[in-house]
Amino acid sequence: KEGLIDQIVASCFFSTGDFNIVAEDWKKAVGDPDFPVFTAVDDGVSCGSGTVRTRMTPEMYAGWANAMLGNGTDGLYLFNLVYRPDVFQQIIARGFEPEKILNVHRRHVVTYRDFMAAYGKKELDEERQLPRFLHEPHDVRIQFGKRPETDGKLWVSAGFFAGEGLKEAEFQVRLNGAEALSAEELSDPKAFGGMARAVRFQVPLSAAKDGLNTVSIAMRSGKVQRVGWLEMEFVPAEKSE
Repeated sequence: KEGLIDQIVASCFFSTGDFNIVAEDWKKAVGDPDFPVFTAVDDGVSCGSGTVRTRMTPEMYAGWANAMLGNGTDGLYLFNLVYRPDVFQQIIARGFEPEKILNVHRRHVVTYRDFMAAYGKKELDEERQLPRFLHEPHDVRIQFGKRPETDGKLWVSAGFFAGEGLKEAEFQVRLNGAEALSAEELSDPKAFGGMARAVRFQVPLSAAKDGLNTVSIAMRSGKVQRVGWLEMEFVPAEKSE
């Protein structure tokens, strides 16, 4: 109101990137400002305070940027990526123009959210989303930005904390109500925030929609497990020569 603000940069705190910061909500909160509202991400994702921090990949940055643009950001702010010049140069060379990142390999990740001061408040439980014990089916909202306009495969990947019976447990996944077509084990679960097991499920690309998508995950069989990482991953079809 006093004209002293040039911009707002809405960000996660540090330990984990947030793929669903809603710039439009920030704009409403400050009364449709004349200055820009940017969204920011640090160079890492984790599944909880004190857990392993996985560095962001170019595919994650593409997913994050798509999500932020879908949430109405006026610009994108990258913390600490300059300390990895190889990845920084790769990302900057391509840029974040919407048309350049729409049809590329991209990952849209949800883990815990570290920016909430009142993390234990029940009214924030829906926004917290993960981690969760799957005592009952659980829905997670993932911001997908714009749907790709090219063919490819769409996967939902889930990472699980160590737990009794984890190896034998089976899971059921749906995307916006459409059941997964297949499932496969991922050989390096540690790459998913240090998880003990990771499984990816192919889901129909036609089930995805612009904006927020709902991934539903439930136990199919076995002892109840704790999920700490969920993501939507689009892999474009290889172009024939």
